[in-house]
Amino acid sequence: MRSYIYAVERLIEHFEKKNIDEFTKRDIREYRDEMFEQGYKAKTINTYLVCINKCLRYILKTPEREKTPYAVKQIKVQRKKSVENVLSPQETERMIRKAKRLGMMDVYFLLKVLYMSGIRAYELRFITVDRLKDKFIQVRNKGKVRDIIIPQDLRREMRKWCESNEFTGYVFESRYGPKAKPGHVIHESTVWRKIQRIGGLTKGIRKDKLHPHSLRHAFAKNYIAVHGNVADLADILGHEDTKTTQIYTQGTREELKERVDNLQKEVRKKSHNGD
Repeated sequence: MRSYIYAVERLIEHFEKKNIDEFTKRDIREYRDEMFEQGYKAKTINTYLVCINKCLRYILKTPEREKTPYAVKQIKVQRKKSVENVLSPQETERMIRKAKRLGMMDVYFLLKVLYMSGIRAYELRFITVDRLKDKFIQVRNKGKVRDIIIPQDLRREMRKWCESNEFTGYVFESRYGPKAKPGHVIHESTVWRKIQRIGGLTKGIRKDKLHPHSLRHAFAKNYIAVHGNVADLADILGHEDTKTTQIYTQGTREELKERVDNLQKEVRKKSHNGD
C-alpha cells in the first residue's frame, strides 16, 4: 500500500498546481518520460505507472472492467536472452581456495560439486558416501530419474575426506552449527547461507552472484565455452527442452560489455595480422 501512496504523492508533487481530477493522459505520459530522462530504471517507472493507475481508478471510482482514461503504455524492456549475475571461473576458484585455506572443507566440497557438476542444490541429497564409488549418480525429480556426473578426481578427493572423517550416509549432512541435524541432508537455505558467507569473505565478489544456482549457471557457461554442445548440456542439466539450455550460449551483460570494449582492439589486431 505504501508504494501506491508514494507513487501518487510523487505524481501530485510533480504537478503541484493541479488537482488530481484535472490530470490527463498526457500528464501521465509526460511524467513517465521525464522519469526516464532523469535516469530511473524502466522497472521502477513501470511499477509507478501500475500504482498510479490503480490509485486513480479507485479515487475516481472507475469501474474495474472499464479502461481508465489515464492508462499509458509501460516502457518496453528488451527481454534478456542470457543469464546474469554468474560467477566467473576466477571468482569461483578464489572462493574455493578461500574455503580450503580457512579449513571450511564442507564449504570447499560444496562449492566444487555445484560448480563442477552443475547440479541443483536440492540434488545434494542424492550424493552419499557409498555412491561416490559410482561413475553416475541417479537423482529423482518430479517422478523422473536422471544421472548426474561428478568428475572422477573430485569423487576421489571427496571419498578421502569422508574416510578421514569417518562420514557415512549423506556426504553433505547437517553436521555443523547449533542447528545441526545429524542424519539429515543439509537444507537448501543452509547451502545458500554458506555460499553467502564464503563469498563475503572473498574480496571483490558481488553479493547478487552468491547463490547456489549461480554455480550451476557457471558450470553451464563453462561447458558451452569448451564443448559447445547444447543437446549434451541439456541432458546433463536435466532440461527437457534445449530452448531452456540455449540461454547459456548468450553472453551476459558483463561479457557483452567486455566484448564491445575490446572490439576495436581486436579489429586492429586482425587487421595488423592481415598485413
